[in-house]
Amino acid sequence: MVDDDPIDRLFCKTCLEKSEEQSYDVFEANSGAAALALLHTESFDCMLLDQNLPDVTGIELLDNLSDNEQFQQMAVIILTGQDTVEVAAQALRGGAADYLQKKSLNTRPLDRAIGNATEKVRLEQAIFQEREVLSAANEQLRAKHREIQNFYHQVSHELRTPLTSLREFVSIVVDGLAEDHDEQQEYLNYAIESCDRLSGLVDDLLDATRLESGKLRLREEEIPLSELFALLERTVTGLAREAEVNIVYSLQPDTPNIWADPERILQVLTIFMTNAIKFTSAHGEVTVHASASTTNGLKSVRLAVKDNGCGIAEDYQEAVFSRLFQIEQIEHEASSGLGLGLSIAKEIVEQHSGTIGVESKPGIGSEFYICIPVEKQQQSDDAAEAAARAIKNL
Repeated sequence: MVDDDPIDRLFCKTCLEKSEEQSYDVFEANSGAAALALLHTESFDCMLLDQNLPDVTGIELLDNLSDNEQFQQMAVIILTGQDTVEVAAQALRGGAADYLQKKSLNTRPLDRAIGNATEKVRLEQAIFQEREVLSAANEQLRAKHREIQNFYHQVSHELRTPLTSLREFVSIVVDGLAEDHDEQQEYLNYAIESCDRLSGLVDDLLDATRLESGKLRLREEEIPLSELFALLERTVTGLAREAEVNIVYSLQPDTPNIWADPERILQVLTIFMTNAIKFTSAHGEVTVHASASTTNGLKSVRLAVKDNGCGIAEDYQEAVFSRLFQIEQIEHEASSGLGLGLSIAKEIVEQHSGTIGVESKPGIGSEFYICIPVEKQQQSDDAAEAAARAIKNL
């Protein structure tokens, strides 16, 4: 209650004490300065503010409080002895929730005015918060819309390129423009490569859809790492030979097997290897390394692919696993694809309860790695044996 007249303050306080609807804790201030001092130490639901104070008017005090965070959550009722519409309009424009004449004050109107004013402020705050939520949601939708537009653009571009090549090479053979068998064979091989590229793009789209919808199911089994490396070597040797990149495989002794879906782990490593070869210059080297590790206190295997290519700036390293990052951020003559590979790899690894990361320095190279828990069967057997021993000792 902010009023320089002690009689008016006493009268309002008495009215509030007689209320049967609510109970009030009343704080008093006799000037604008005293009111501001109270606002620095206490929180209030409502302020009964006299229009005519010795150091400031009530409306001027409202203006001074417009940037005060507490003021935004507090109902203000202007009290005045003046009976003018102009003062009432100024008070409401200044942020007051209501306007009352002192001569008409008694317990019921004052009680009702305070209740209505505090409820009004509460509703305004709720509306403001809902608007903030809606604004954030709209921004997310706009960002998603931009991502979808970029994605469709990239899909159409990436699919059109091999389709165009495929049609051209097949047309050359069909139209009889290839003069001999060897030339026909060469063009048809190019056509097959375009088909393989189209198939890879479609597979990426399908995997991304399955992962997003939760329909990708893992078929986990024990994977000997030597067999995994042999599969990986057969998968990427042709690509490495064509790019004139040397591949080195390093399997640390006593590295345990992992319990995972072999097809999906091979897919992750192939994504790493494809990128490493793509961004490594001719006669460069890519190393595949496996070693025992500990992740979050659990035994795991660290599988890493290291290259001596162009590297990735530190600001981008956390974002490389985001969908479409390659399209928006990386400009490189070897860049191609839908930008889904690393995001797919991240989802697959997380479904295995593993972790994924990258260490890189521009101009030196990158190391992409995953940590996959050791075989679950061994863990469950150990737990069963421990449980059996505990029961036996009871």
